[in-house]
Amino acid sequence: MLFSTKLSEGSRVRVRSTLLKFGCVLCVSLLAVDTLFAATDLKVIVSHKSWAENLAELLRFVAEQYRVPIVAELVNPVPSHLVIESGQDTAIGLLGNVLKQLPGYKYEVSNGQTIHFYAKHVVNAKGNLLNIRIKHFTMPNNLSDFKLLLPAAINSSRKGLPPSGAVISGFPSSEMEKEKLQTRGELTAVSGRDLLMAVAEETRGFYTIIVLQDQNCRTDTCFDYANDHWFWGPLTATVSHDPIYIQQPRLR
Repeated sequence: MLFSTKLSEGSRVRVRSTLLKFGCVLCVSLLAVDTLFAATDLKVIVSHKSWAENLAELLRFVAEQYRVPIVAELVNPVPSHLVIESGQDTAIGLLGNVLKQLPGYKYEVSNGQTIHFYAKHVVNAKGNLLNIRIKHFTMPNNLSDFKLLLPAAINSSRKGLPPSGAVISGFPSSEMEKEKLQTRGELTAVSGRDLLMAVAEETRGFYTIIVLQDQNCRTDTCFDYANDHWFWGPLTATVSHDPIYIQQPRLR
């Protein structure tokens, strides 16, 4: 596998993995949404219950129920009480129904397997910490370490500190630790989004949802808010029902 460690502006890291392809559309009727099926494909049709949740919780449900990696960039205030009627649909169909209620958001499918869901006015904003370019990033051994290292590397880069100055916070994930990363070595001039999309495409093993305070704020307070509202989860467990709490930011 050839992997470029030097990225030009606007380019995205691509990591290709060998996937089992299904020649047909799979229909799965689920009596209980707590049980996940083995197949992971954007064409899978699932019977799902009705939902009335906030956007972060709905995206987590889609990722876990369909076993589809999602990288999501949301902005405060996060849409709440989104209504999805019960029925049968694919992950793409379900997200399409969600977007009918959210004209400010859109999604893209990367490499035919990973969903990038984002607020249109935020994705290229200077206040979006995922746009910060990391001068040097050493890929860790597993997905759990990646989850801990990436926010620290972004924080160091925005402050102009070397990678050795990164302060790591958060808790490791035993499930994500099992997911070993194949891409190794040091990457240069890469954004946080580039890394997230590349690792999501390689592993197909997690979702990540970040909530930004607003599109322009670049203060320590705004970084801390986004870091506190950066949600990760593996796609190997059952569907979560714990609420995702989105706090209102303090006035600056």
